[in-house]
Order: sequence, then C-alpha cells, then structure tokens
Amino acid sequence: MHQLGNGPFIKTTVESLSRKHALETRRVYEVSEMKIANSPSQLEAMTGLVYVSPYNNVGPYVMLDDSEIYRVAPHAGVDVDTIALNAIQRRLLVKFAGDDVNVSNIHIPMDKEFTFKNLTVKTEYVKSYPDHAFPDSAELANAFKTQFEGHVLQPEQKVIMQHNNESFLLTVQSDMTGLVCNTTRVSINF
Repeated sequence: MHQLGNGPFIKTTVESLSRKHALETRRVYEVSEMKIANSPSQLEAMTGLVYVSPYNNVGPYVMLDDSEIYRVAPHAGVDVDTIALNAIQRRLLVKFAGDDVNVSNIHIPMDKEFTFKNLTVKTEYVKSYPDHAFPDSAELANAFKTQFEGHVLQPEQKVIMQHNNESFLLTVQSDMTGLVCNTTRVSINF
C-alpha cells in the first residue's frame, strides 16, 4: 500500500485490486475508529447494509478493518461515531457489539470492469428446515439481485436475506470482488 496523504484522521491510499482479467485501482480514505452496535431492527439487519448516524461523515461505501466492504445508510437510531452491523457482519469481522472497528470510506469504480457479469451464491436456510423444499432458483436469484443491487460483494462473503418469510444465508462463490448491478446474472446453488 502506498500512502499519498497524511494527517491524524484522514489518509489516502491507493490499493491494487487483482481481478481475473484486469487490475483495478481504488482510493481508500481512512475515516476513523467507530464503536460497533447491533442493527437498529430485524428489518434493517436483513438489508445487508451497515448503518451510521446521519451526523457522521461517511461515504456510500466503507471498508471495515481493511477486509469487508459494505454499502452504508444513515439511520437516526444509530449514535454518533457508531456503526450498526448485523450478526453475520460482526461474525465475519470476529467482533461484538461494543468493540471498536476501523472504518474507511472507499471509492468504488462504477465501470463495466468492476461489475459482476455472473455471480453464483450458495444458499442455505439460517435455521435448519429439512422438511422444506428450497424455493424456485430463478425467483430467489431475482430477489437476491433486487436486494443486493448496488452492493459490493467479495469472495466467500456471507450475506443474509429474507424471502417469503424465510431467512437465508448466502455465500458468494466468486474469485473476485465486484458490484452487483441490474444486468448481473445470479445463479443459486443449494
């Protein structure tokens, strides 16, 4: 990583992101350390977003502890200098509510090279339902694309989604990081 700027709270770095056929450059702007809180409600926990106070100066995408990238939404129920994560997001970071996390604004390139053309996700029930048949793959894929359009997903990243009153844990099966867009073809593996 090459540091371009300096300062106690803001530094600019340039990282190379290795892609299958291209090398992408993104700029990361270090913001600060924030306290982790639980998602404001069960509804917000199912969106895959992370939530911050409207008074925090945070961009539309953040990287947490230099690993996971999430889309951000302001929420009045979140305290200043706090970031609200769902259980899956906290588990991926190996963090708990009350722990500190490094939060960096990240610029996501909005070009064809960074968007997923095809994306496969492994799907499982959050709770075990051996009697239930999985829903129609095409229906679940469309619901996934609708919910996660505009999200950046990384290899082996886990997200949670609710569909037809059932909660699903989905694992990204890709060897690259990319942006889900309306033209992304999503395949479901059970």
